[in-house]
Amino acid sequence: MIVEKIAVERFRALADAELTFAPGLNIIRGPNEAGKSSVVLALLTALFTRASSAAIDVKEMRAWGAERAMILRLDLRDGDERFELTRDFEGRRQSLRPLPNGDALSDPNAIEQHIVTMLGCPSALFFQSTAFIRHDDLAQIDRDKNALSRKLRDRATGSDEIGVEAALQRLKDHRTYVLRGVDRPAPNNPGPLSVLREQKEAFTRDRARVANATQERVREIESRDNAHVAVSECEARLAERRAVSEVSERVFRAWERRQALAATIDARDEIERLRPQLGADSELDTLRASRDAQNEQLAHARGLAFAAAEAAAAPPPHPAAPPPIPARSPAILIAGGALVILGAIAAYLFGVAGLVVSIVGVALIVIDRRAAPAPLLAAPPAPEGPRRPDASAQLAALLAEAGFQTIDDFESSVAGLTGRIGAIEQAQARLGQIIGREPTTAALDEFVARAREAGRERSDLADRLDADKARDMLSEVYEAAYGAGGGDDLRAPQALQRLKDEVTRIGSERDQAHAAAARADGRLELLPDGDDDALTLDERIAQVDEDISRWQRRRAAVDLAIETIETEQRALLRSVASEIEPMVAARLARATAGRFTAVSIDPSTLAITVTHPANANDVPAAMLSRGTRDQLYLAARLALVDRLCGEARPPIVIDDGLIAFDDARAAAMLDVLREEARERQVLLFTWSDRYDAAAERVIEMREGVVVAVRP
Repeated sequence: MIVEKIAVERFRALADAELTFAPGLNIIRGPNEAGKSSVVLALLTALFTRASSAAIDVKEMRAWGAERAMILRLDLRDGDERFELTRDFEGRRQSLRPLPNGDALSDPNAIEQHIVTMLGCPSALFFQSTAFIRHDDLAQIDRDKNALSRKLRDRATGSDEIGVEAALQRLKDHRTYVLRGVDRPAPNNPGPLSVLREQKEAFTRDRARVANATQERVREIESRDNAHVAVSECEARLAERRAVSEVSERVFRAWERRQALAATIDARDEIERLRPQLGADSELDTLRASRDAQNEQLAHARGLAFAAAEAAAAPPPHPAAPPPIPARSPAILIAGGALVILGAIAAYLFGVAGLVVSIVGVALIVIDRRAAPAPLLAAPPAPEGPRRPDASAQLAALLAEAGFQTIDDFESSVAGLTGRIGAIEQAQARLGQIIGREPTTAALDEFVARAREAGRERSDLADRLDADKARDMLSEVYEAAYGAGGGDDLRAPQALQRLKDEVTRIGSERDQAHAAAARADGRLELLPDGDDDALTLDERIAQVDEDISRWQRRRAAVDLAIETIETEQRALLRSVASEIEPMVAARLARATAGRFTAVSIDPSTLAITVTHPANANDVPAAMLSRGTRDQLYLAARLALVDRLCGEARPPIVIDDGLIAFDDARAAAMLDVLREEARERQVLLFTWSDRYDAAAERVIEMREGVVVAVRP
């Protein structure tokens, strides 16, 4: 491909310039700041940069002070075809139009593909690494004698930016970055795998902590549930015991009431039995008055009987006083009555023993009644003569008046009255004990009425409660609560109290269970809910595992890429070395005027050794002089263009590539370039005029303007 013309508007130092090139060798000459570099950059930009690019470096290419973007035009020839390439960065459009007349291409992809086909270079970087030779390349070789083989490898496999060596180094650096901190600690700058593994370890520790917290929460929930179950159980047991206690107390109170009613009814029966013994309310007073009167008459009768008996005997002229008769004692009478009352009470409570006490009391009363009613007195002096018959007569008159035959009958009557009075007093004492007050007729009638009401109540209660069945029920409850054979009488208050104590104890257990449940609820509220944390940590661990797998796959891909690239690089270098070796030898022989005619290229490194003509020894490129080393590098670069671009013939662009040559080497190298110009266009940018004579065209520039073109 040949560049026939380049026209620029508003591009860097070129405000408005047009350069026309010839086939073969073209010299673009000018001092520094003449615009030569702008022409080179304009050529590369027109060939490889889209007009729609928004890159900053593209925007900075517009002419200094220009308000609008640049426009670049190239006239190109490829064989017999000619094209006009336009890049309008102001209108952000491009076109490739066949000349003189043809349909223009406006699709950027189609334009780029057509240019690649003509150049044989797929990108600007590839073009720069092959057909574009800069002074900087030679300067680097001058600074580093071993850089020649490395530069050739880079050019053989790509540019400085995209070469295989650079790519391999980037891949290896990336692998090192990925693995940094994996095998040994790198605390300051760990790689992603190390960071991810540390994150996973941290998340795993947090997950274990959350799991422990979850287990603790589960235990607390179980404890809380157990506490609530205990509360429910206590509530159930408490309700049951309360019900049992209430039922038991009702049954017991009913049974107790029934027993009390039974006692009242039994007392009523006893009242009905004893009441006939009382007679009228005034009978006892009448009997007592009659007894007292008869006691007085009996005492008088006894005196008369004694007097009569004494008169019947041989009375002395002065009879002695009769033996004293003891007077009636109130103490004996009171003691006898008390014994009668106590005996009646004891008879009710203790049976026969109480009856004996009552009999002793009656005997004391009888003995007292038989005693003289008057205190002991001295017998009056017996009347003499006619007085003795008066005592017997008086006794007989007294007995007749009292209605008795003998004094013994009189005494029997008094004893009967005393016994009757004792029986009535005993009945009164018992009835008073029964009713709790004086047993008057009204009081007894009232008590009997209550007893009848109690009988009716007892009858009703008996219908509602069978005491035996109630006791059996209480026995079953007691056995269920305390076990069989407890030995307590369930009708006793102790049994009820035991039930109440049980209710109190269960209530206390319930309160304790409530407190335990409240404490468990409080602890649960303080514990974090680890479910969301666990899910989040599981997701993070899964994400970290996925990231680790991704980086491991990436590392594996990098390893594979390194291995593949190194394999392909070795194959490519072997192929390149074998193919360019004769090309380099031919160009070096021309450049050195036949001094060096044989070269050897290492297929693994592209290191070049030159056969010394004097001794036929192989001399490494690093051992050559600077000028010869530069000639060798230019020869190798030109050979690489032939090898890498194939059938295409891109123009060779040399930017001050011969600046370090002396005149002899420059003339020799210029001869090599003239030979290259037979098959391809060569654009040599320089400040020196020593190449003008060999060029097909010389373009002279000053300050961004073309000042001369020859021829």
